[in-house]
Amino acid sequence: MPGRIHRLSDTPELSPRGGIPKEWGESFAEVGSNGMPAVKYVFEDVWRVTAQDCTLNPAVEVPDPGDGFLRIEATAETFDFTPEGQLLPWRRFYGVDSNGRVFEEAASETAALMCRFVNESGETPSKAPNAKYATTVIVALPEGAETVGYSFQDGTRWEWDIPGA
Repeated sequence: MPGRIHRLSDTPELSPRGGIPKEWGESFAEVGSNGMPAVKYVFEDVWRVTAQDCTLNPAVEVPDPGDGFLRIEATAETFDFTPEGQLLPWRRFYGVDSNGRVFEEAASETAALMCRFVNESGETPSKAPNAKYATTVIVALPEGAETVGYSFQDGTRWEWDIPGA
């Protein structure tokens, strides 16, 4: 059974979608079923990337999803009771446009996967106890995107404002 997800600080006001607003560089954690931290994440750096920036190979054309992509450099630290599975599965990321429309699975959209696979290798790592990881996530941004979010298995959502939106 997956652990419950909790914020490291007090309960905040929620977004219109029920997401917990986060700041880039702020840590957040997954808490195991024993109540102890299981995985601590930090989205260290974030920047916009155009479809043209996705590849150095002129023979490869990456389609633009609307407003390009958001590249997120993330770190993760696991503890004794880490649940099995992949760190930050791509299908759990979503984008939100200026009208509040949610675009689910924004990091597993074909364009985002192409952007990632052209320059990097494969999947984000699987979790092992008591380890530290660094990974990159590419999120496709629909036109008018203002927010990117991550939805945990228990339904908890965390959201970040997109720089320059």
